Amino acid sequence: MKELPTPFPSQALDAFPAAGVLLWVIEEPKGDSASEFPSLTRRWPASRFQPASSGPALKWPSLSWLRAAGSFRGYRFSVWIATGPDASERDRALALKSATSVALSGCLRDTSTHCPEGP
Repeated sequence: MKELPTPFPSQALDAFPAAGVLLWVIEEPKGDSASEFPSLTRRWPASRFQPASSGPALKWPSLSWLRAAGSFRGYRFSVWIATGPDASERDRALALKSATSVALSGCLRDTSTHCPEGP
């Protein structure tokens, strides 16, 4: 991400089709859980999507934006869904369904130890 000019595909969003839908996952800078990045649950991100009016929504206000954010062991993630004004309900539903298949892990990222066994 540090090599990219922005964490969002600016060229694609500048020329976004009216019927387009974009699902974008970002690893945010590390930090503790906070109200903006609550702990991940098994139902994340589906249970956390909220309309967004900050970040890319400010730069591309003609698009509708949803965001789900969460954290796991200091790692923070955001899942964004952008939709054009003519996007179909079917395509919007597919983006939400696709977002629920996101698999994230902080295991083996910064250390050589394995993740502890969970319940």
